[in-house]
Amino acid sequence: MTVTEVPRDQKRARIEAAATALFLQKGVAQTSVGEIARAASVAKGTFYLYFKDKQALVDKVVAEKGGETLCRAVERTRQAGCVDRPAAAARFCECLIDFYAENPSILRFIVRGGPGAELHHRELLAPLEELLALPGESAEQSRNRLMVMLDFLVTACYRSIVEGQPAAIEVIKPLLLQTVAGIYR
Repeated sequence: MTVTEVPRDQKRARIEAAATALFLQKGVAQTSVGEIARAASVAKGTFYLYFKDKQALVDKVVAEKGGETLCRAVERTRQAGCVDRPAAAARFCECLIDFYAENPSILRFIVRGGPGAELHHRELLAPLEELLALPGESAEQSRNRLMVMLDFLVTACYRSIVEGQPAAIEVIKPLLLQTVAGIYR
């Protein structure tokens, strides 16, 4: 390997890191493949060796950011030692709300990532399903309940934190937590 050659995995990592920074800074729609390639110090054609198109990269980055966010909230919920499901669900959501309030660019990116860029990846949700499953509930019922809760929470956070509607997150946070706890009663 010569001095200028970079291993494939490092190129891919550079592309992903550059894309993440640009997506968070400018948004997905305002970021071009050419800009990502320049920021990663690779040729535009090299981008397409690693990703079919920009949406494939968006899906990867959203899954990664969403996964990090979910894992952080699951870990904090476990550390809190909640004794029942409604309390655990509320604690998990409180962690997400606080994270999104401190990192609105990540929330904006996750929500606006595009139709294929969802947090509904089984491997990301498995620890959360395990943490919040209700006794006697089927896996499908548990997953459906979890998806309703996540969709509700992410949408409400986005509207409040990013759009300022219907009120600031500090105002609606107690209502969100109460509603989420009710989903798990």
